[in-house]
Amino acid sequence: MDFLRYSLIMALSPAAVLASVIYSVVDLGPAGPGGTAYSISNSGYVAGWVVDALGAPHATLFGAQESRRLSLPPGAAGGIATAVTEDGSIAGAMYSGGFARAVLCRQGTCSSIDGLGGGDSYATAMNSRGQIAGGATTANGQGHAFRYDNRVVRDIGTLPGGSWSSAYAVNQSGTVAGTSETGSGDFRGFVWDEHRGMQAIGTLGGRHSYAMAINGHGQVAGHSTSVSGYLEAYMYAEGALHRLGTLGGSQSFAYGINSRGEVVGYSWTGGDRTTSAFLYRQGMLWDLNGLLDGVNGWTLSEAYGINDAGQIVGAGLVDGQRRAFLLEPHRNDELVANPEPSTIALMAGGLALVAISRIRVNARLKPPPDGR
Repeated sequence: MDFLRYSLIMALSPAAVLASVIYSVVDLGPAGPGGTAYSISNSGYVAGWVVDALGAPHATLFGAQESRRLSLPPGAAGGIATAVTEDGSIAGAMYSGGFARAVLCRQGTCSSIDGLGGGDSYATAMNSRGQIAGGATTANGQGHAFRYDNRVVRDIGTLPGGSWSSAYAVNQSGTVAGTSETGSGDFRGFVWDEHRGMQAIGTLGGRHSYAMAINGHGQVAGHSTSVSGYLEAYMYAEGALHRLGTLGGSQSFAYGINSRGEVVGYSWTGGDRTTSAFLYRQGMLWDLNGLLDGVNGWTLSEAYGINDAGQIVGAGLVDGQRRAFLLEPHRNDELVANPEPSTIALMAGGLALVAISRIRVNARLKPPPDGR
């Protein structure tokens, strides 16, 4: 049964229920304004960053018992961790002298990664083969997506006519997903591999799209403008973009996807006053706050990473304080009816790295906005 037919049946069935996942929350500690747990490996390592009282980000390896900052190279004024692999290797960026620099940390030792001839670079994703994706300024000042492999940084260019691109994801086969400017000045999500080059993946009817995650099946998660101009989360599969909907608000954003095609992100809720973390699973969009195993004081604001075991990481609020979280799934505990006001994903057809867009370390990288 194809994706559209399945979703329509789910939408039209008044008794539709889903064998849902119920989650317990693991508190990973204070994140500070703009800090978050961003990435989780299949082995359970969690990486992200904590923002201190002065607004400086610190790359962090989170743990349920203890979280620790990464020891960055001398001279670094702070940094972010955006990817973590099964063996605990971490990729991200450090900040020094007004510039961002891509960094790779292994076995407690961090070292910078060569860029593309300009002053800035940042790593956004890494697979277990050690291939890293990211963005860097070139010698002529343009920002270009790159893939790092075996100590070689490869400029993967832009879509035709564009002068800016950035990569945000790389899967186990080395396929890269990201966003590029086009000749008309729009931003479009792309998928790149060594055989086909860079291929645009279209939009949900608007001018812009952003590709933020990719799994081993080539499914991509991200967000795109619709004809209304608002951003909406999507999943790209089999050559088509599928709308994921919102949680009652005007916009939604997807950042993570696992091998089962489960997508996480966040959405504005009704009235656009607050955001809630979401899970897209089996054709339905779920507010993760409605899938917790009891009252615990948490408001899950944003989700950024999900692994193949279904563990989810992000940030939320406890008593008004922003904290990083890990969600541990308890599968098939009960049947949960379609939660409201979640929008069932009927199939109809940026952003840069979160830290770069929010912390704005260097405007020359000019990442596209996430709409917030």
